[in-house]
Amino acid sequence: ALAMLNSPLVLELAKHWAVSLAECEAASSFEETLHNLWLSSLSRGPTVVETEAVQLLLHDLSTSQKNLEDKWMHLAHLIWNHPEFIWIE
Repeated sequence: ALAMLNSPLVLELAKHWAVSLAECEAASSFEETLHNLWLSSLSRGPTVVETEAVQLLLHDLSTSQKNLEDKWMHLAHLIWNHPEFIWIE
C-alpha cells in the first residue's frame, strides 16, 4: 500500500494518465471523463456518491491546483489506491 502511495513510478504514471484525462475532458464533458476513468480503472461507472465526492475534491483542489492536469493527476493517484483497484477476490 505504501508503494502505491509513495512510488515515483506510480506518481509518474498518474501524471501520464492525467494528461490523457485532461485531453478527454477538453474534448467532452467532466461527467464523461469521470465515467471513462472509473470504467478503465474499476470496470464500472462511478456511483452518485463517488461522483459527488470527486466533484468536491476537484473543487477543493481548484484553490491550490490551477492546472487541470494536476487535478486529474491527484484523482488518478487516488483511484490507484481505491480498494477495488488493489483488491482482487
